[in-house]
Amino acid sequence: MDLLDLAQGPFLDGAVIIFLVGMAIRVLRILARPRVRVIEGYARPPAASVLRSFLLWLLPTRRVWRRNPLVPIAGWVFHLGFFVTLFGTSGHALIWDHFFGVSWTGLPAGVLTWSAVITLAALVVLVVNHLVNPAMRVLGSPRQLVSHLIGGLPVVTGLALTQGWLQPFTLGMTVHILSAELLLVCIPLSRLSHILLFFVTRTAWGLEAARRGVRP
Repeated sequence: MDLLDLAQGPFLDGAVIIFLVGMAIRVLRILARPRVRVIEGYARPPAASVLRSFLLWLLPTRRVWRRNPLVPIAGWVFHLGFFVTLFGTSGHALIWDHFFGVSWTGLPAGVLTWSAVITLAALVVLVVNHLVNPAMRVLGSPRQLVSHLIGGLPVVTGLALTQGWLQPFTLGMTVHILSAELLLVCIPLSRLSHILLFFVTRTAWGLEAARRGVRP
């Protein structure tokens, strides 16, 4: 069994298991907090508070636009492009079919190429901001920068694979799969977990704000 066989078989299964178990543990820890267990006695409509909690993070505020609009825009573009690439590639659909029994038709190759290029451009903006922004140098950390790079690595290797920059093809495929597996393993162990925990934490904070009668 060569490295590609390992990457497509036991390495992939192990990475998915680590991802699922790790994320389940993190979600359970959040749900176990006392404030999340409150299910009645809301002073404000909980649905409206949860929606506002999401919108405050998803939509730009005036303060953000005045301070540095390029960075939040780059963040949105990166996340959107990442998920377009993740769910729009027909090869990725085969993996979803393997583990969850669902599949779909992928997007045209040209759309995926441009999506990957724009995603990487947005990542460059985020990394440069991390390196040159004085606030990020104080509040950020090397781990956060490494998380940026790990998050972009599957996009880089996937683009290189589809454009024929990594030869032979088996080598490119191996590198791409291993980079995706590295990301899967790192997500529950780092701030990359916000990929899923965002929905849990924003819902929890919206419900807590509704219980206290304050705006999120």
